[in-house]
Amino acid sequence: MPPTSPGPDQEQGSSERPEQGLDPGPTGLPFPVRPRRPGDPEPDLELYHLAHRALLREAGELADLGRKLAEEGIPYTTGQARTLAVFARVFVGDLRRHHRTEDEIGWPLLAASAPDCPDLTPLTWEHAQAAPVIDALWSAVGRLVDDPDSTSARDDLADNAHRLSQMLETHIAEEERVAFPAIRAHVSAENFNQWDKLSDRDLPLRDLWVLVPSTVRSVDPADLGRITAKAPRLYRVALRLFRGHYNRRHRLVFG
Repeated sequence: MPPTSPGPDQEQGSSERPEQGLDPGPTGLPFPVRPRRPGDPEPDLELYHLAHRALLREAGELADLGRKLAEEGIPYTTGQARTLAVFARVFVGDLRRHHRTEDEIGWPLLAASAPDCPDLTPLTWEHAQAAPVIDALWSAVGRLVDDPDSTSARDDLADNAHRLSQMLETHIAEEERVAFPAIRAHVSAENFNQWDKLSDRDLPLRDLWVLVPSTVRSVDPADLGRITAKAPRLYRVALRLFRGHYNRRHRLVFG
């Protein structure tokens, strides 16, 4: 198995869609809610959007690799599988943290800020539905580390990475359609920045060498300086230090 687990919070999926209008998450927040007033600046969602693009790309890369392993039978070494386990651990941890922060901070904040808040229950339900697929993907990676030639591990990785990629495509598109306009209209920039900081509270520093270069891979070089200026200084330092190493390890894993 990979050397570490994706995190202590193992969400459980539910086979039944909850009734519309149920509370999407905890109502208590660790900061006072101050809704956006007319004329106030909108929260800047550019890094949020960029994080979504990174999750979609990473899920797609895992699905494509799984397909090549299962259908084309490409050779894969133990060294490649072990490095894949690192990338998968970071991806799984980031995805779980992203979902958990939305459910515990983002959606309650939006509900408390917006008098006509859209129903967020389906988004939280989809987070729960993704959880067992994430578990199965992580398990398949572990078995691939144990035996890179395992047909069942290759097939399970291909199946679950493909399922997760499709789920995220649909989920993120709906989230940006439903939640993003409401966030811009009703959540204050101050509260959004507090939400953003809390989303990083459990981020392991050892993962920055993967997370930061991966997040900006799709950024136009002309926009890179402007976008990274919005990130914490530690992230900018990590990008300078680890981008080359990340690219080399990424090529080893995904080709």
